Amino acid sequence: MTNPMRARFLALFLAWPGAAAVVAQTPPAAPPAASLQPSLAEEGFDYAKLSKHEVGLGLLFSKKRYRRLFGHPQSLQILELDPRQQQLRLRVAAQAQLFRTSELARKRGAIAAINGGYFTKSAAAVGLLRVDGKQLFGPHKQMLGALVIGKKGRTSIATGEGRLFAESRDALAAGPMLVQQGVIALGTEISHFDKRHPRTAVGIAKDGRIFFLTVDGRSPGKAAGMTCEELARIFVALGCEKALNLDGGGSTTMWIRGAGKTGVVNHPSDNKHFDPAGERRVANCVLIYGKDVLVLEESAVTPKPRKEGPLSQMRYLKAADASGGKWLRVPGQLAVGIDAKLDFPGYWFVQARLPKGAPWPESISWNPEMLESQPLKQRIRTQNGWVQLGQIKMSSAGILRLHFSGKQAFGIDALRLVQR
Repeated sequence: MTNPMRARFLALFLAWPGAAAVVAQTPPAAPPAASLQPSLAEEGFDYAKLSKHEVGLGLLFSKKRYRRLFGHPQSLQILELDPRQQQLRLRVAAQAQLFRTSELARKRGAIAAINGGYFTKSAAAVGLLRVDGKQLFGPHKQMLGALVIGKKGRTSIATGEGRLFAESRDALAAGPMLVQQGVIALGTEISHFDKRHPRTAVGIAKDGRIFFLTVDGRSPGKAAGMTCEELARIFVALGCEKALNLDGGGSTTMWIRGAGKTGVVNHPSDNKHFDPAGERRVANCVLIYGKDVLVLEESAVTPKPRKEGPLSQMRYLKAADASGGKWLRVPGQLAVGIDAKLDFPGYWFVQARLPKGAPWPESISWNPEMLESQPLKQRIRTQNGWVQLGQIKMSSAGILRLHFSGKQAFGIDALRLVQR
């Protein structure tokens, strides 16, 4: 909390209470006229076209580097939570001493996490902080907004004070508000936020989807960072009704279980290198809990044999309805084995998804040491077109060997394992 960006933000809340009150009471500025700004599609941002990876049941991750977005190189990471998946839960976490988001998330068994709100060197929150129904720090009257998690798990973004916070399980103050009622909601007096920096923010769409976004920055030629107005435009393009800026700068961190060596998927800036190693210690964060999902895509799957025989005819094809964007087409009269490396032990449901019109293989089996049950003869369809094939048990990390065969050509979209 020692860099100029933080000092100026703290000044808004602490050193100049009169000025901060004016900021809080100023009506949101009208969004810039559409005729004066290119659309985000023209800028190059189109969320629908981003490749998305399922990192938890109902939790999608996407990332993208742009040579030019808002006139500068940019690097974004996005987590999308599906509200229909009731096992997905958000929790605010805090400690009396500063910690790394990745370390606390791993320790507490989360599947993903982002850094949270503003704080001081002594790990005190700047504004409202409520964890597990207990208020640790009270709100400032100039509070610009808060991420609120109800006792039944309902997540919202709110302004002001009152009953909503008092009845919440968790609440985390931050600011400024980026989007309200689907339009940019930045007050013109908050001039500090017109500089480009790494950013962390959260938005909620009209259909209930929750988006967490991190933006890399302070890396010349690789990631310039964004102003708050640019960040708000991203959330409007995502269809968010409300969006809230969280602590950014060197604090900006997004973590996903099992991703790389540390799980950090953005490029924290404190070490002044464009890599995952520069993570700053923070005072609070947002943890995401849910069921692990291992999607066995091209990079994780090895067909056998690799070079010779009929498998030379096997190829990955693009399919509009394919989960991973590609699927495997296997000619008829062929048995194909697939090796998939799995890093997490436990009980898993084996599921597959087929492209439209692709027939099922006639026979499916897997290696005996993982035989919790025989593959199901009658396939069970799950949400979003996935079909349950059966269940396996892994006592440790290892290789899952799936064996498919059929008399006619068949196709297989991305396979996945879902934590039981």
